[in-house]
Amino acid sequence: MKTRLYPSLSVAQFQERLFKDGGYMTERESPSAPPVFATLRYHQIVLRSVWQGARLARRGAYDHQAWAVSSASILMAVEALGGRIMIDGLEPLAALDGPFVVAANHMSALETHALACILLPFSKVTFVVKRSLLSYPLFGCILRSLHPIALSRSDPRADLKTLLTEGVRRLSEGTSLILFPQAGRRAVFDPATFNSIAAKLAGRAGVPVVPLALKTDFLTRGFPLPDFGRVHPRRDVHFLFGHPIQAQSRERQAHRETVTFIAEHLRGVGAPVVTLDKASAKP
Repeated sequence: MKTRLYPSLSVAQFQERLFKDGGYMTERESPSAPPVFATLRYHQIVLRSVWQGARLARRGAYDHQAWAVSSASILMAVEALGGRIMIDGLEPLAALDGPFVVAANHMSALETHALACILLPFSKVTFVVKRSLLSYPLFGCILRSLHPIALSRSDPRADLKTLLTEGVRRLSEGTSLILFPQAGRRAVFDPATFNSIAAKLAGRAGVPVVPLALKTDFLTRGFPLPDFGRVHPRRDVHFLFGHPIQAQSRERQAHRETVTFIAEHLRGVGAPVVTLDKASAKP
């Protein structure tokens, strides 16, 4: 696939637009591909991108530029199959003079592939991930080259210590972190499952937390393989960023503001959200 977004943006031009304009929107309506064709084509593109990335990673050549290109290929796949992409709220990130913690809901595998291209114009970045992902065929090789913070998900106390220690160190070195503070991917956003670890880490490190509302049900969860779900070309893809929230000495309030932003903006784009009156975010 060509490294261009519709109609004629290179990856560098796309990232420049994100930095200058604070967002992006697919510039045309295109016919939706038949669902079966769209699903097969999407996963073909993803697998090819992962294969090419793994080859570079094995040679020690999978740098941020290569990551941005492979990440952009996923956004290009969405548009090529008739989907529309809407990215908004990036202006405040351009004004920050240091790293930050992104706290996002987690709806599908799409965001894990696509977020790097969006965030790299503003900061070096990496993920907080499950340690088991590092052993995945091909993708694990790529992930290891990005030096993520890997957690066991089996020992919460040890994971919290690792995240706070390693997270503060990475942030002090200028690398921003992406966290999905939920128990796995969920089609419905439930504030009660969205823990406060992002706000705690941001508060400990003295950096802002950036809320991110993701609507990525363009790709649904697969069965029996979760990553190989069905593609729905008529469902728009939204990346909605909130203003950076200062968390130092006000972690609980920062967490509440993060959850409120995500819930309100997901409702605004038609994504299902558990009513806040019936579920409270974990402190």
